[in-house]
Amino acid sequence: MLYCYDGSDACRQALRTAYETLGDRPSIVITGWPSIWAAPEDITFSLAPQDVIDQALKAEHDQAAELAREGAELVPGAEPVALQSDTSVWRSILQYADEQDAAVIVCGSHGRGAIASLVLGSVSHGLVGHSHRPVLVVRQ
Repeated sequence: MLYCYDGSDACRQALRTAYETLGDRPSIVITGWPSIWAAPEDITFSLAPQDVIDQALKAEHDQAAELAREGAELVPGAEPVALQSDTSVWRSILQYADEQDAAVIVCGSHGRGAIASLVLGSVSHGLVGHSHRPVLVVRQ
């Protein structure tokens, strides 16, 4: 089981509901984030020294790792994973799910409308639309 967690109420509810419904199975709670500091190799941040970039990347990772640990507390026995995304978060989650051979991907839905999802992006829409694995979306 691969649980997606971003710290929101919708995700908390999704993790609790899925765990109660699907039961105790080997699980991973993943927090993915797109980094503004992890630019493609052909782009350089000429104004930011490398040590500043490294510190920013570490701070992002530490924050995501803490969120993953918080989510893992909602799913007894789950392993927390922080995943930096070089593309969209949902694509990185799908790649990770494939690497782990996840039986199902669980995520929450924030209940945004079509316009807000278009502007802000939607991890759940990306997962549902592109996964070849079962995806359980728990509405808030």
